[in-house]
Amino acid sequence: YYGGPTSVTDAQWNTKFEVPYAGLGFQFYSVLGNHDYGGHYDTATAAIEVAYTAYSSKWYMPARYYTEPIGDVTVLALDTQSMQLGHGADQDAWISSAVAAISTTWTIAIGHHPYISNGPHGNAGEFDGMAGEGQPMKDFFDAYICGVADVYLAGHDHALQWMDVPSGCATEFIVAGGGGAGTYPIVGTNPALYEDSNNGFLWVEIDGRQFTGVFYDETGAELYRRVFTK
Repeated sequence: YYGGPTSVTDAQWNTKFEVPYAGLGFQFYSVLGNHDYGGHYDTATAAIEVAYTAYSSKWYMPARYYTEPIGDVTVLALDTQSMQLGHGADQDAWISSAVAAISTTWTIAIGHHPYISNGPHGNAGEFDGMAGEGQPMKDFFDAYICGVADVYLAGHDHALQWMDVPSGCATEFIVAGGGGAGTYPIVGTNPALYEDSNNGFLWVEIDGRQFTGVFYDETGAELYRRVFTK
């Protein structure tokens, strides 16, 4: 942030990732966002983040989009920046076979841009209040993610939101974008179970057929908890 790394040896890897998370012993399943593409669509910058997987024991992004089974969960990682800018034909060709191969109890999709959000960026198909902005992403989600992924985790809007399950799309949509760089106000009117412009993070536990998600603020105080089963 702001413009992505310049190489796999860029000092930002240490200052912004390796050192801050040194005390955590698990992998980070990463996806590309607008800033990881240099703020727009710099594919060379994005490729550096994929390549860094070979240099780190924590960072995991084997491709721009991928699936990864982890116990009872499959992570379905998407490149929404390519998608929403109209460069998603390869993902369109990949997604059906990728989903068909999933055999785990849970499918958790992850991507940078939200499908629905009450932050200032808004919903796919009308990002930033512009009709048609991000329409390829909306079309992709309507066709391949709604009702297929149990949960979709996104960021982009710097806020914490747990949206009400939208009509016609049996997927839980969570925006956990409160990781830093200031917060964004809540301005939209999509039905939401919880929404606030706090800095903070989402903690998730999956136990059998039960999903527990908790929003915490930057001090570790609990803000909102939701438990559901499938």
